[in-house]
Amino acid sequence: MTYYEEIVKKVDLKLDENIVHNMNELLTQLSHDAGLTDEQRFEQQQRLRDAIFVHHNQ
Repeated sequence: MTYYEEIVKKVDLKLDENIVHNMNELLTQLSHDAGLTDEQRFEQQQRLRDAIFVHHNQ
């Protein structure tokens, strides 16, 4: 499993938990992750942002 695949899996787990605090925490961690390309970082952060947005609108 590549590093990026591990990150995707980690994001998937946070999305399944559906706990905003944990999603925000990972969102911040990804901002400082030098192991990701800008595109990879944005893609995973956007998944978290979308889930947080939906959570707040429920």
